[in-house]
Amino acid sequence: MRRAEAVPDRFCLFEVGGSRLALRIASVQEIVPLPDQLTRAPRAQPFVLGMVRLRELRLPVIDLCALLALPATTGPAVLIVLQHQRQLVALRVDRVMDVVDAVPEPLGQDDTAAAALTPAALTDPDSGEPVYLLDVDALLALEGIQVTSIEQDTVDVSAHVGASTRSQALLVGCHDMQLALPSHMVREIQARPTVHPPVIDVPGFVGTVELRGTSLALFSPLRLLGYRAPAGQQGKSMVVLAVNGYRFAIFVDRVIRMVEFEEAAVLPLADSSQDQDLFTGLLPHASLGESLLVSETGLAQINDLTGIAGMYARVEQPSGIGHTPWRRFPFMHFKAQGQFVTPLYQLEEVIAMPETYLPAADVERGWVGSMSLRGQSVNLVDLRRLLGIVTPEPASHVLVVRCERFLIGFMIDTTRRIEYIDAPSDSLIIQWRGDNKTGAPPIERCKRLVSIGRGSHQKVLSVLCLQALAKLMADEAEDVNCTLVSDELS
Repeated sequence: MRRAEAVPDRFCLFEVGGSRLALRIASVQEIVPLPDQLTRAPRAQPFVLGMVRLRELRLPVIDLCALLALPATTGPAVLIVLQHQRQLVALRVDRVMDVVDAVPEPLGQDDTAAAALTPAALTDPDSGEPVYLLDVDALLALEGIQVTSIEQDTVDVSAHVGASTRSQALLVGCHDMQLALPSHMVREIQARPTVHPPVIDVPGFVGTVELRGTSLALFSPLRLLGYRAPAGQQGKSMVVLAVNGYRFAIFVDRVIRMVEFEEAAVLPLADSSQDQDLFTGLLPHASLGESLLVSETGLAQINDLTGIAGMYARVEQPSGIGHTPWRRFPFMHFKAQGQFVTPLYQLEEVIAMPETYLPAADVERGWVGSMSLRGQSVNLVDLRRLLGIVTPEPASHVLVVRCERFLIGFMIDTTRRIEYIDAPSDSLIIQWRGDNKTGAPPIERCKRLVSIGRGSHQKVLSVLCLQALAKLMADEAEDVNCTLVSDELS
């Protein structure tokens, strides 16, 4: 079958560290001079030079020379400001060369780390030289990359003039604050039952409750929305909400009443990026006073909320998905002197780091010792040491992975959260991010870039496949794949 002729796209060509690269012009917002001084962020990755202020926004500056392992340069430089999926970041480059129209061609199979960031190349129409195309999705998915998120577009109320814009909201009281919850989010109201302690320390997460045989995550609405809540206070009532299909509960001191309101009557908030993200505005009422109208979009952007809610309550099936089969892709976020992600189904168990264990003799390859877990031996590996990080801080958790008949425990700083991504089952794409060449360190052969979902719902993750790492620790010559989901679940 003949391939359809590709349509040229427009690219910005630039030079960094003696190499020529390109970016799709649609991702380039502007080009600005590199300031003399940058505000260095504490404990940032070496390739994060610092922060720069650009019209009321503070943008992280990424040194592409350091990120791509190119020769460092000290001459004049500029910043390319990228805007991609409502995220902003500035790239330090040596110079911007030209804007051209070209058709990129995929590169051959290459398992090096750079291949994931530069998966294609185009030809400079003037010089005829090859230019590598920088993949912005892959760039922003790397661990340690910092970005600035920009505000969501506000609703243009004037576009609805003459139409019916009456809505309903449930007014609730939380300590000294009054909130308005859009009625389409509210599922039911119950007296607060017994609360089971939380299994993970996340701001606002109070624990779990049982409701008709189903466990629900329970949150403090004030702490969830970024406000201080009195210590130990848990309201008398519980409101069950659904956001983007995830069901969870919040406790409130009092349920006031359901009210109707005109959308045009909602008052804008004072300039505050946090408030504008989490609240639609201020809802006035003649007898009940003013309430903060909670934004469903803002709640959906709180990753800890949707991640923890997805651990317990079944996701309500998204509407309009036709006959395309969907499935859930779960991931564990954890810290090992840096932020990392691994597929949840690869983990046999997550346990606290034991106080005592049997030391190992083969410490050069990363083995630390062994411990017993319900009658089975678990070989312990310090994941931080495999990552090339030497730290005096003791590990607090162990991620246990089964490798055929053996168990291997990867020592980490701590677990952070579990994230569930619901997407079409055929939207999963896995690419190499590390180095898969013979003789490469096992840790490099276990890095992947994972893309899930389509269009505006697409999400790209930088993943560390611990199951593959466990197999390579046992036999470095083994050819390993990365399993992201259980074949038993769909």
